[in-house]
Amino acid sequence: MEQRQVDIGFVLFNLNYKNVNVKPIAREKMYIVQRDCDAALHYLRLHTDDLEDRTEIHFRGGINFENWHSQWISYGNISPIYVDTYALLQQLLSLDRTWTIVPASVAEQLRKDMPVIVSQITNEIAPPDRVVYCITHKNISKTISQAAKQFEKAVVAYVTERNWL
Repeated sequence: MEQRQVDIGFVLFNLNYKNVNVKPIAREKMYIVQRDCDAALHYLRLHTDDLEDRTEIHFRGGINFENWHSQWISYGNISPIYVDTYALLQQLLSLDRTWTIVPASVAEQLRKDMPVIVSQITNEIAPPDRVVYCITHKNISKTISQAAKQFEKAVVAYVTERNWL
């Protein structure tokens, strides 16, 4: 963005650069997702303590989510399985007894792609929402600015329709 190689972008953290405009464009709640199998807890609402820590597939989130996660989920001596792509998450979530915590958009897509149970998180302190920020260069041409505004308007309509604001 600083070198003007990109006109508009989306990031999961609030950047602080003098030539970059940053504004939140979407906010998503986090959900527990389990593979739908006999061992799964079929509840609409779950506390993370109800699940086995050692079977979590840790879908990486932003720093605020990681801080919350380290306070509420303990792996003990077992190394967690970290993933940062949807394809790997989906593949590992197909194993029995596995679960993950993901933003609403990911939970929605998993529900379309495979048999899962999606539950609200009932911990005393909920995980922070995932915030998506739209970034643009502060000094862009009028033509690019108009196109970026139209694109941003379409994105806002999309996230509003899904209640991710």
